[in-house]
Amino acid sequence: MANDIAQIITSIAEKAKRLKEKATRLEKENKEYRETVFKHLSTIGDLQNQIKTLQATSNGSKVATLTNKDVVQLKKEIDKYVRVIDKAMAQLQK
Repeated sequence: MANDIAQIITSIAEKAKRLKEKATRLEKENKEYRETVFKHLSTIGDLQNQIKTLQATSNGSKVATLTNKDVVQLKKEIDKYVRVIDKAMAQLQK
């Protein structure tokens, strides 16, 4: 009887230890994920600012002097930034 109780207590202690280790690991993963999310949010903010700058430049007085080649290049750059933002947003949704 005493041996059974000792085994139960040992089993419970082992389970508690494993749960504590798992909780610690999950807290560490959560911290890493949060850091990644904040990095992506920062990147998104930077890219949005760059897009606004590009849009302001393209909508400014420069538009009148842009050649067709310049417009195509500008559209490619904007599309590139949009794709980067889309990828970052997809990572955030995972």
